Parts: sequence; structure tokens; C-alpha cells
Amino acid sequence: MTKPPTIDRKTLKSPDAFVSKGTQLLGRVSRSRVGLIPILVVGVLIAVGFYGYDVWEQNREEKAWSEYYLANKAEGDAKWDKLKQHHGSWKQSRAAMLGAVEVADHHFENSKKEWGKDKAKVQAEASLAAEWYGNAIEFRHLLPVEKQLLLINKGNAEELLEKWSDSYADYEKAYSLNGAAKALALLGMGRVQEAQGEKDKAVQTYEKIFTEFASSEYGKAAKINWRKLKSPLLSAGKSK
Repeated sequence: MTKPPTIDRKTLKSPDAFVSKGTQLLGRVSRSRVGLIPILVVGVLIAVGFYGYDVWEQNREEKAWSEYYLANKAEGDAKWDKLKQHHGSWKQSRAAMLGAVEVADHHFENSKKEWGKDKAKVQAEASLAAEWYGNAIEFRHLLPVEKQLLLINKGNAEELLEKWSDSYADYEKAYSLNGAAKALALLGMGRVQEAQGEKDKAVQTYEKIFTEFASSEYGKAAKINWRKLKSPLLSAGKSK
């Protein structure tokens, strides 16, 4: 098969010459062994494939939402069991992600209710909360602000479990993302540093918050924590 004609820049400047060269090129392709029809068929198949996948994905999402609403109609513990089953069946759908968040919030609220009453129940509920926030974070199409808030929620649950390194890592990831909850993530980092006896690091973290987010509620809370750590009457022990 001979090589198709080339089209140089001079030809492009001349519309008639360009049309002529283009016609010659199409003619060569149509007379070649491959031919134009197979190329067109491949193009059509690719287009149909993309369209078919889009329709399939849309139908899948609609069914996932339908079953999510049904699961939410259940009462008592049955609701949480159904949402957990729904997540297993419809992973990587937004409906399943939202269901995972609801389950996680449920367990986290239970852990707070048990705070100061039964440490074993607190740990059991907080562990489930951290697990289900993690399941929600696995959704591939999370917006940055959604991922940021979920990481903070997971860090909160890990704080209750006293998993300081895991909690700090999640707060740090949340702070690195673009979103409105950067100050909230920093507050979590400061709390973990306090819990680990890292007073000087916590002081620096709180200073960063009330300096960069002075007008926010987080800035005010950080100022209170900073004063507590700087007060010789309220802070005791050696810092790391």
C-alpha cells in the first residue's frame, strides 16, 4: 500500500488545495486493504459502548437510590442492618456512601451517649463509627469538602478509641484538603497533641488557628485552649 499524501503548511493556507488533498487522502483510505467502512464501524462501536455504559451507570444509580429509600423506611435496629446490607450491594454508588455515613453517625452518637458510663460500649460503638466513616471515604467520587469532613468525623471516633496516631493522621489529611473545615481539622490536631502530652506543639497549633481563623468560632475555641495551656495554674506537667 502506498503512503497517503502529506499535507504541509503551505497547503493549509490554500482552502482549495486543502480540500483537494483531503479528498485524495480519503480516497486512498477507501481503496486500502483496511478500508473506510471498518474504521467507521469501530468508531460506531466505541460510541455505542460509551453510551451503553452511561445508561447502565444511570440505571444502577437510580436502583441504588430506590433501595436506599426503602432501607431508611425500616424502624429500629433493622434500619441500620438494611443500610449496611445496602452498602455491601451498591458499593461505589453515592446512595451507598450516604448510607455508610448514616450508619457511622448512628454509632458515633451512641458512643457519646455511653461516655462516662460504660467504656466497653463506648469503644465498641466508636470502633464501628470509625469503620463506617472509612467505608464512606472509599467512595471514589467524593468532593474535597466531603472527604475533609468525613476524615474529621473518623478522627473524632478514633479519639474516643484513644488511637492518637490514627486520629492525628486523619486530621492532618483533612487539613491538607481544600475546604471550609481546615480550622476544625487543626483543632483536632491540637487536641491529640494535648492528649499525648505534647504541650508546646499544641500551643503552636492553637496559635495557628486563632491567627489564621481569628473571626471564626474555631479561632475563639483555639484561643481558650491556648490560654489554658499557657496558664501556670491550669497547665501542669512537662511538655514533650
